[in-house]
Amino acid sequence: MKTRRIVLFVFGMIMTSAFATADVKVVKITYENQILMMTHGGPGTQHKTVIYIGEDRLKIDDKVTTMIVRLDEKTMYIINHDAKTTSPITLPIDLASQLPKTMNKDVLETLKFNITVTPTEQKRQVGSWMAQRYDVSMISPMAKLESKVWVTEDLGFDFDMERYLELYDTILSLQPGIVDSLSELHKIKGFEVARESVVMVSVLAGNSVSSTEKVISIAEVEAPEGTYEPPAAYEVVPFDFSSMARGHH
Repeated sequence: MKTRRIVLFVFGMIMTSAFATADVKVVKITYENQILMMTHGGPGTQHKTVIYIGEDRLKIDDKVTTMIVRLDEKTMYIINHDAKTTSPITLPIDLASQLPKTMNKDVLETLKFNITVTPTEQKRQVGSWMAQRYDVSMISPMAKLESKVWVTEDLGFDFDMERYLELYDTILSLQPGIVDSLSELHKIKGFEVARESVVMVSVLAGNSVSSTEKVISIAEVEAPEGTYEPPAAYEVVPFDFSSMARGHH
């Protein structure tokens, strides 16, 4: 459903970490399972996301949608591989100009989240990384999301956290109201290597979606030529916020 996709899109964007001077390639696996009423599980889905992080650029690719941030060009690209389209957005993002004219203030308020980050003392091994747990709560008029986020501050090479946050906050700024919560999100110190989440959407009458994310590799690499460029053959179209929320952008 549209509301559930909005919630998953928003929370999927929130991953706090940092990057090295060289490009960094991150590969993670996400498994989602719909939990229906009466505790019956719905069909699960699994997908891989590949992330490239550079000094002034970022790419997040899950094969259906790709997002590219180019601070040097002051542009973000949202790429829809099913439709073979690219939507450039000028940076910094003027969100008010990107929202559908038909979206009234009441609808906009339902998309805003109250976010609380709580650090814990719990630690565990995730792959080759020792990780600390943070509890993250996101509540909106339409949904509630609770997560256990596991992060590490030791990847074996130097990182520039502030530079990464500048890149990632650019993507987060597409979410209405998120700017006011960035300082709370920045309480998460380290590179996210695992996440366990449950989304409860009020309009689904008790249904929920659980998801588990796990990073399987992090490596310094030389990004292939063209990594941070949109496909030349794709049609350039205006950015459509409502289409993105439905999972098509």
